[in-house]
Amino acid sequence: MNYEDVISCIYSNPGASFTGIKFSESDNYLSVYTISSDKDDPEWITIFFEGGKLFSTSGEEGCYVMEDAPDELTTLHFKNTKALPFISEYTSEYVLYELFPNLPDPDDICSEQEKLLFISEAKRHINELWYASK
Repeated sequence: MNYEDVISCIYSNPGASFTGIKFSESDNYLSVYTISSDKDDPEWITIFFEGGKLFSTSGEEGCYVMEDAPDELTTLHFKNTKALPFISEYTSEYVLYELFPNLPDPDDICSEQEKLLFISEAKRHINELWYASK
């Protein structure tokens, strides 16, 4: 689903939630956006953001209202959050591992070479499995 479809679906299905991801290859940064509405107040749509560089213990999070929605949301592909594993509050490599369990377990990655392999495989999974299933 694209961003416009998500907003339409949320307005017609109060309480719905959709998640989109973006991977920036230039700095190996993963952004995760979850758009949802409250069942009791369907006009109140929130956009929750979590992001960080792969294999970094620091990250960012934030919350937006529709009027302040980042422009990059229009370029993302979204999936129903209920159909996804729980990925909130994880570092970026664990988010990807939860979404794509065929990736190597980040707990087993020690060397720089293994990190580079993980990143390469993660990019392939995002392109082939996340975006291909539009």
